[in-house]
Amino acid sequence: MKEENKEEFLKENGFKKIEFRDKSSYWWEKKFKLGEFNAKFYYDGKFCTIDIRVIVEPVGIRELGLYESIWSGDWKGFKQKIKKYEKNIKK
Repeated sequence: MKEENKEEFLKENGFKKIEFRDKSSYWWEKKFKLGEFNAKFYYDGKFCTIDIRVIVEPVGIRELGLYESIWSGDWKGFKQKIKKYEKNIKK
């Protein structure tokens, strides 16, 4: 699937494009609940993962959330996971 078609799919499914501070690169993510855990779908053009938030540490005036990948796969599997967990995704 062409990259622009993947980006269109992500936009249609409510993913947010997040850029590094220096604008050198970006990734896509979408947060949702997975049972009691805060989770997110992550896609950066190469990696497709589902991550859960495992630690929240205070850093200065804000919190730093640390995530652990619980699933990693190809684009086709990623799309299937998005559909599977769609009902738990924060709107």
